[in-house]
Amino acid sequence: MLFCAAGVLEARDASEPTKVFDPAGLGLIRTIAPGGDPYGVAFTLDGRRLAVGVEHAVVIYETEHWREVGRLAGMPQVILGIAWSPDGASIAAGGFEGGVVIWDVRTGNLTRTLSGHSSYVGALAYSPDGKSLVTGSHDGSTRVWDAETGQERPGPGTMPGSALSVAFSRDGRRLAFGLGNGETKIWRAARGTWEEERKFGGAGGNVLSVAFTRDGARVAAATETALTVSGVAPGAAESRFDLAPIGYALHLMSLSAAPAAAAPPRPPRSSAQSPGSAA
Repeated sequence: MLFCAAGVLEARDASEPTKVFDPAGLGLIRTIAPGGDPYGVAFTLDGRRLAVGVEHAVVIYETEHWREVGRLAGMPQVILGIAWSPDGASIAAGGFEGGVVIWDVRTGNLTRTLSGHSSYVGALAYSPDGKSLVTGSHDGSTRVWDAETGQERPGPGTMPGSALSVAFSRDGRRLAFGLGNGETKIWRAARGTWEEERKFGGAGGNVLSVAFTRDGARVAAATETALTVSGVAPGAAESRFDLAPIGYALHLMSLSAAPAAAAPPRPPRSSAQSPGSAA
C-alpha cells in the first residue's frame, strides 16, 4: 500500500491489516521523494510500475528496486490525480484548473487533451476494457470519455457534491463516486446509460478514495477519518472502521494498493551481499 503526503511517498506492507487502520504499524518498504508534493499515485494492474503526479509531470517507478524509469511532462496545470490504462500503455491526469490530458507512456507524448470541467479534477478511472475514461471534478461534474477518440459519452451527470474519487467494478458494469459531502454513490450501466443504484455514507468528510472488492459485491470508501465498506445492493449493510492518526505534517492526500498478482518474489540475499545492496 502506498501512502502519499507532504512531499514523500511511503510503501508499506499491508498483508496483515488491523481493524483500526494504522499506517505506522505496517512494515515500511520504501520511502520515495519524487521532487515535489505528490498529489496522485497509481499502480499498473500487474503492480510492476508506479506512477506519481508531481507538479506538471508524472514520474514512473519500477517496483522491484523502486528506480525511476520514466517522466512524462507537458501538463499545463498542476496535477491532482492520475490513472493508468489497463494495458499500461497510457496515463491520464487531471489538473487543478479542470483540464485532463492523456500520455502515451512509451513515447512520452501527450496524445489527448479533454475539456469539460470547470474546477479541479482528481477523480479518474479507466474502464476494465480500456475503452472509456471517467473523470470527476470539484464542481460536481462527471464525464465519460471515449479513451481513443476523446469524444464524450453518456454518463451519470452532475453529483450533489464534489466528485473526489471514482472506481469501476472489475466487470465494468458499475461505477462508484466518492463525494465531498461524505456520500458514496454507486451507478449501474443500463441500456447505454448509467442509473443510480445505491448511495451510502453521508456522515461528513470528503470521500477521497473508493474501490470495489474483486467480486464487485462491495465498495470501500475512505474519508480523512474513517473507512466504510458497503454492499452494492440496495439496503446492504455498512461497516465503518476508524482511521488512526498517521502523524504526518499534512493530511493524507492519496493512497493506492498494489494488485495481489504483483511482481514475483525477489530472491533472498546471498551472504556475500552487503546489507545495503539491492536484492
